[in-house]
Amino acid sequence: MAYTNQTWPAIIGLDLGKQTYSGCRLYGDGYASRHNFTGKMTSGDDGYACLLEKIGD
Repeated sequence: MAYTNQTWPAIIGLDLGKQTYSGCRLYGDGYASRHNFTGKMTSGDDGYACLLEKIGD
């Protein structure tokens, strides 16, 4: 499968562990802007909501 002429608003990398996570969101012109984030995994929907909040738009 080849992706051509695609533009993405951001690229997100995640390292998910059993108790913690860390990630990086690259965005902006040429993906030159970076937002690093870390957090503690919690069970249930609260953990996912917190992770989505840190990822951003």
